[in-house]
Amino acid sequence: MPTFAINPAQTFTAAILMGTAPKTEFGTDTQSRTDTGLPRWECQVAVTFISPPGGRVQSEVLSITVAATDDPAGRVPPGSLVELVDLRLGVSAPEAKDNGRIRGGRPWFQAGDLRPAAAAHRPAAKADQQS
Repeated sequence: MPTFAINPAQTFTAAILMGTAPKTEFGTDTQSRTDTGLPRWECQVAVTFISPPGGRVQSEVLSITVAATDDPAGRVPPGSLVELVDLRLGVSAPEAKDNGRIRGGRPWFQAGDLRPAAAAHRPAAKADQQS
């Protein structure tokens, strides 16, 4: 299934790292790794979506997988604004189970890295400068 690149600066007004944990292989306590051996981390990131003028503010916590040698929270403390580098969205393939239910078909996110964000790049700050 294809994945889609997301431009966080044009999608979110804020992204805040809530916490991280090793991403484990399904049904085990073993940390998942990439084909090249890098450990995968599950990063919980609270995002607020850009809304149209007069629109309702919407926020959500996304679970974003990041492959890195060390825990991203060691470089970016939880509670910090973060930049989501090379953010991608995919959808797991749906599959029919024997009981007639559908499994999968859920969105997933991955990023190449998380780094501290400079507040000046946020769209709200740009709007203030134009007034």
